[in-house]
Amino acid sequence: MSLLNPPEALTADLSMLTAKQLRETQEALWEWIQAAEEAGAQDGSDEELIEAVRERLMAVIAERRDLHSDEPAPRGG
Repeated sequence: MSLLNPPEALTADLSMLTAKQLRETQEALWEWIQAAEEAGAQDGSDEELIEAVRERLMAVIAERRDLHSDEPAPRGG
């Protein structure tokens, strides 16, 4: 089975995205990975694409973490 193209997040400049956009991007990438894995792709190029999307997902998570590390900690916690 041929996979659909992953979300545009593969080429987006993550540092220019808002917190909401990063969250939405993370969700879209995760959903794409799940769908691709469920499709049970047999083609090696598809596995490479899935791995590239996984790596991008990790970059989005890191960007979100960095963005939120600049915020003060909540009081009482």
